[in-house]
Amino acid sequence: MREEENEEEIDLLSEEEQAEREAKLAKLEKEKKELLASLAGGDFTTLKTKVAYILNLYPQARNSDITLSIKYWETFQPDIYNESGILPKDLFRLERLHYIVRARAKIQNEYGLFTSDSPVKKFRKKREEEMQDEVLKDVSPRKVVTVFADETGKNQNYVVVASVWVLTGRAVYTISKSILDWQSSSLWASREIHFTKFGKRDSDTLAEYLNIIQANREFLSFKAIAVERSRTKRKIENVVEKLHEHMLINGVEHEVEHHRISQPQTINVTLDEELVFRCNHSR
Repeated sequence: MREEENEEEIDLLSEEEQAEREAKLAKLEKEKKELLASLAGGDFTTLKTKVAYILNLYPQARNSDITLSIKYWETFQPDIYNESGILPKDLFRLERLHYIVRARAKIQNEYGLFTSDSPVKKFRKKREEEMQDEVLKDVSPRKVVTVFADETGKNQNYVVVASVWVLTGRAVYTISKSILDWQSSSLWASREIHFTKFGKRDSDTLAEYLNIIQANREFLSFKAIAVERSRTKRKIENVVEKLHEHMLINGVEHEVEHHRISQPQTINVTLDEELVFRCNHSR
């Protein structure tokens, strides 16, 4: 009788452990999707998203926590970080290295994102020492163009796909921060913006917003493509898909021809704050 009870306990414990394991995996998958959504949407309100941004933009940072921390401070705390020397009092203001490393470990080890090279996974400390000279050099970011696109007019005479192109990966944070800093103290601080609902009282605030865009115009490009619905028999979903495809292909060729970007490039395409795909473009 006792043996049967023990077997039941073991079976029950195994089921509980399995349930806990499945719950943990579901939680990690949810966190991973939320992180990618924040990264795609340019939401840099959390430390984790900022670390993921550096890991994505600087592959060298995936192998070196020193490189990661330096690029983090340089990007997100440029008013404090000084490559020529950091004042002791400023060390209290810089993001702690161990917090950055902890976020990196979670992103790489638990989410499986932006992972380090295989040898580094086994010998991180030794590799850090070997990479010292490389770390001290100016690390070039990946060539990344981020495209934020959306469509309109599905029930109108013309179907339109419009997009904002951020031509360097690093500019995504710069522009997002400029907009958010302005918005926090503007009349639109707690309002979701819909252009179809604009009134006369919005003209001044809209002008302020457009001034932010104007100030960052060297990093931005705006593209749109449209088709008259009566000229195609395709389903509306296929029409929108084709418009996105043509907009991306012709858009990249236009930027390359005008020497605003060079090849090869990684193109990140975001629809409605969700990264829908990433591709590499080269002739």
